[in-house]
Amino acid sequence: MNLDDLLEEGIFFDPHYLPSMNSDHLPMTLCAMKGLGANDVQLQDFQGQYRQRLRPVSSNPLSGDWRGAVGNPDAYFGMMLYLRSEIDQRGIAEVVAEFLPEFVPGIALQAFHPIIRLGYAIDFQSAAETSAGLAYLITSYREVPFDPQEIIDLESMLEHQAGNGPQQFRHERFSQRIIELVSKDEFPTGTAPFAACAKSALDIYRSTRDFFALHMVTATQAARICAQLVDPQQVRSCLTGAILAAHKAVGSPSKGVFQPLSHSLEPEHSLKYAWACLSEFEAYGDPRYLEEVKALQENDLIPPWCAQAYTL
Repeated sequence: MNLDDLLEEGIFFDPHYLPSMNSDHLPMTLCAMKGLGANDVQLQDFQGQYRQRLRPVSSNPLSGDWRGAVGNPDAYFGMMLYLRSEIDQRGIAEVVAEFLPEFVPGIALQAFHPIIRLGYAIDFQSAAETSAGLAYLITSYREVPFDPQEIIDLESMLEHQAGNGPQQFRHERFSQRIIELVSKDEFPTGTAPFAACAKSALDIYRSTRDFFALHMVTATQAARICAQLVDPQQVRSCLTGAILAAHKAVGSPSKGVFQPLSHSLEPEHSLKYAWACLSEFEAYGDPRYLEEVKALQENDLIPPWCAQAYTL
């Protein structure tokens, strides 16, 4: 089985697994592995190990118009099947261009995982995974503000948030804190260039090594890919607000001193992070991305075949 086959099989897993209700990282990791140079056997081996934690998705059909699935996780499977049918008829680009603009404001929801799945799906041209990523985004959606006309200096805004100190949240989970910001009308807005978002995400992760700050890096990569098919100004605006909101959700840290890479990263996160760093290096040329991949190699956080494919 090759990547396409494995992604086709993967759409029959629920987007979350029990008991943690964490997001299924299998499709994203398989794409990252392929980008890093994995062969079919290595992809199959990883899938065989990871899928043991997953559960079959509830096969609920859509009842009526697809809009009944918006913000309704129980409608995920039916929405995914509907989108897959549309993609089979019209292609990935046309369907993403139709649906994504309405729902991209929710980029930070579910700890960025729907947009990361979608970005990776587009990057690797998977019809199955594109339908899954879009369905995940749509069925997780709630209205989130954004302002494409409000041009900001993102680094200054992050410094301002840090100066205000950590915000008090009722919840511990990152995803719940994002919803809390939305519910309290405290979700930040603004628009900055993709390069500024990427730099800030990397700054925050390298100076905190916060687990959810890592997702800010992979999300900036995914958003840049998604923006190839829709209005990039809108995606930039939604991503900028998401970076600001995520910064609040992880405690509004100051841009501090560089911290060594954590040894506790699980393979699904270290592989995704390595692929994101290589992809973002190609986009922006920031040598710190290569430093991160080298650190992953030196700490045995990515397999030897990654080191062979990308000798730094």
